[in-house]
Amino acid sequence: MARTVNRITCQRPGSSKQRTCDRRRTDSMNESRGAVRVIDVARAAGVSTATVSNVINKPDRVGARTRRKVERAIDDLGFVPNRAAQQLRIGVSSSVGLIVPDVSYPFFTDLARGAEAEAAERGLSVFLGNSDINHGKEVGLVRSFLQQRVRGLLVAPITDPRAVLDIAEHAEVPFVLVDTPSLIDANVSSVASDGFAGGRIAVRHLRERGSTRLAFIGWDGDPAQVLERWNGAQREAQETPGMALRRIPPEGRGLPAGVNIGRAILAMPPSERPDGLIAPNDALAVGVVNALVAGAGTEVFRDIRVVGYDDLEIASNAVVPITSIRQSSELIGRSAISLLEELVSTSEPVHRRIVYEPTLVVRSTT
Repeated sequence: MARTVNRITCQRPGSSKQRTCDRRRTDSMNESRGAVRVIDVARAAGVSTATVSNVINKPDRVGARTRRKVERAIDDLGFVPNRAAQQLRIGVSSSVGLIVPDVSYPFFTDLARGAEAEAAERGLSVFLGNSDINHGKEVGLVRSFLQQRVRGLLVAPITDPRAVLDIAEHAEVPFVLVDTPSLIDANVSSVASDGFAGGRIAVRHLRERGSTRLAFIGWDGDPAQVLERWNGAQREAQETPGMALRRIPPEGRGLPAGVNIGRAILAMPPSERPDGLIAPNDALAVGVVNALVAGAGTEVFRDIRVVGYDDLEIASNAVVPITSIRQSSELIGRSAISLLEELVSTSEPVHRRIVYEPTLVVRSTT
């Protein structure tokens, strides 16, 4: 089989003479040298290296005809710009570090999707880090992103964020806290849904449905976001005469842990069962509901009402659709990027706090 040869026009910078050279020769030359360089593109396009740089970084400064020549040479040679080197030269990165407690949980997946969408519209990229609800790993991710010279940091901290903030402040890197409104002071930019209000909404709704013996799935080691919901639920219960609220510690954060809790509730004497249950996420709520239905049928929700949190698709598509507290996860991600860019774009940043109110979505479990 004959080898295909792509012909391109070659011209030395500053010369009016053109010659035809083949792609095969250029390819072998680049293979011997390693990666394609700016000077290789310049030679292939018959322009200076400065012109190639302008086409890559400031295309509006280059005429359309010249720009097309350079872009054609870039495509022909398979040139990939070294963004890291560019960032070192201009002193500002185009990458943002995002750290979340549990990347497998859909709320944080949607939050990251919103941040990536907003970043892409601004010509930025997002590096995602998963702390696995481990403070040491969270701090390590912050240090790693700083070594990568990111433009700024978005952090959904596990508990108190001061250790993380101290590291970022020392490095003079802008940062925004995500999904932690109760931990905020005047010197920190943040965006979140009001988890305290969400906890109160859940208790208020169960009270309106006639529940008085409530249980919240959680424990003291929960992430800050969940603890805030528990605090809100506690406050609402304390202010409601005749309302009792306790916690049931889970063995995990996902659906299997919810199944175990549902089975444990059915094993209790009826007089000791909670008649209202608040799950801090929809995955736990789905597990509880599945266990209750399997053990007692759908009639069980006349006696035990269940409220989840986040209003994910798994809640609306469950065997019995689950009442849930909705958060605007993608909007939180987008807003976090916007806040970060406000900090990056000014020498005298003004820190802002954005808090979105959660809403109740009522379905069959209440």
